[in-house]
Amino acid sequence: MSSYQVPGIDALIDDSLVGLTMTMGAYLVGLLSSLPAYNSDRQYMAPMLLFAFRIDIQCSLMLGSSIEAGVPTIFVGWGEDPQVLANCAPQLFSKIASMYPQVVTGV
Repeated sequence: MSSYQVPGIDALIDDSLVGLTMTMGAYLVGLLSSLPAYNSDRQYMAPMLLFAFRIDIQCSLMLGSSIEAGVPTIFVGWGEDPQVLANCAPQLFSKIASMYPQVVTGV
């Protein structure tokens, strides 16, 4: 049996990719928002550049942590009782059911 045929392994891979994507996005936001630290002579001030980079990365990671916490919450809720998700969020349930039809067989 291949590792991609084990139920739930694709959900774990998706969860891992969410964290990686959010981290790389935070670095990109930090880089792009620290670029205006150049002065009028088109020279940068290194302390200002590093400070802006660090602050923007921290803000992006803080905002992204709620998304990273929500993904496992949905997976655990789905594993415990998928009918609750079907009642509370029918659009999300139908989207997940179309992506993972083998999981919905008992619901």
